[in-house]
Amino acid sequence: MRYQKYHTIMAKRWLKTYRISLLGLAACGGLLLASIPGRTVLAGNKPSLQTRLDGIEKKLSALDLRQENAAKIGRLREKKGDTLRELGRPKSAAAIYRKAMAAYAAAGETRRRDRLVRRLSKKSEKWPAAYARRFKRLEDAWQTVKKIVKKARRWPRKNEPPDEIRPEIFEWMQAATKITALARKTRNRELRAWGLQAEAILAGVSGYPDDELEKYALAAAACEKGACRQKRAGLLRTAARINEKAKQWSDAYTLYAQANAIETRNLKKAKRRYARSKSLIRVCAQLRKIPNSVSCLKLEQQATGFVTFHDFSSARKRQKLSKAEIHGVHKEYLALLTKCLFDATKRGEIQRGEQFVLDWAVSNEGRAVRFEFKPSQTGSELGRCFSTAMQLFRYPRYRGERRTITLPLAVDLN
Repeated sequence: MRYQKYHTIMAKRWLKTYRISLLGLAACGGLLLASIPGRTVLAGNKPSLQTRLDGIEKKLSALDLRQENAAKIGRLREKKGDTLRELGRPKSAAAIYRKAMAAYAAAGETRRRDRLVRRLSKKSEKWPAAYARRFKRLEDAWQTVKKIVKKARRWPRKNEPPDEIRPEIFEWMQAATKITALARKTRNRELRAWGLQAEAILAGVSGYPDDELEKYALAAAACEKGACRQKRAGLLRTAARINEKAKQWSDAYTLYAQANAIETRNLKKAKRRYARSKSLIRVCAQLRKIPNSVSCLKLEQQATGFVTFHDFSSARKRQKLSKAEIHGVHKEYLALLTKCLFDATKRGEIQRGEQFVLDWAVSNEGRAVRFEFKPSQTGSELGRCFSTAMQLFRYPRYRGERRTITLPLAVDLN
């Protein structure tokens, strides 16, 4: 009897101490770990998962939806999807995973996107087979469309349909159409762009150039509003090259300008102003040869809302500045002064037929300095426009004495 009473008292003391230790761990917010002779008990992981989910959502809400944040947003969305899976919410996780894929596409992180799709195409304990099959279809679609694009690019384009179409082209066209339909159903813009690109290439090798350009336009449109920007730039460049070969200079220049705007959008304005691609310079030279053609500046302004210039001062310094080089710079930049006159005429500030003379010097670093306008335009809107335009001029750098330039301008709206 005394032996039983002793053990009863000791058991009560042990239970009291054990309860206090558990309450202390719970108050610290950690996992409830209880050490029992021979085994360890783990309990209560649900609150920690919810805390992790709240932390991810807080980080996401603090980020701006800009391209420079797209990769980070994609990683956070992927972590959010993983947390939702562990909480037993696969439907919500699938929706977040699709958003993560879209963010990776916007950032150009194709490897992360492919890795995520591969991971989600496998069934697991908290990832039902139905969801795994959906992402498996996406994985197969990505692999198929990339193979089609890679193989079809090896064949030459044709301007007219051949007498007989290859059976592979017919099969690939059907596969590409199915992939485009799947992308539309799953709202995957990048996959839709790839599917339409495959259709465009197949139309080109089949001898249907009009359908080819139409498909390229649709593929580029699928990547609008921040989705798969790098893909959009590549599609625009390809369509521009096709137009350039066909000597459709205005269309080619517009498409090259749109591609250039995407590639230089993250540059500071001062640097972006002179980030003009070689393609734009080449096609603009062809446009200038056409009488009464639309100016390059106007086409670029209409296409992108921004104008870029060729920075002639970026070349190596030369011994002297020739007249031919000055003339080449003026071909590029004088449209700015013409626009100043046009805008002043629309405001009623000047009248048609008025004459102006502009004098300035060209520094050794290729900048226009010491402007003088006759008659004087000091304080006028036109004078400010002239000064702003002249500051954008970039001549080739040279050694020796400064060159001075006198330019007569007449207001002519024709």
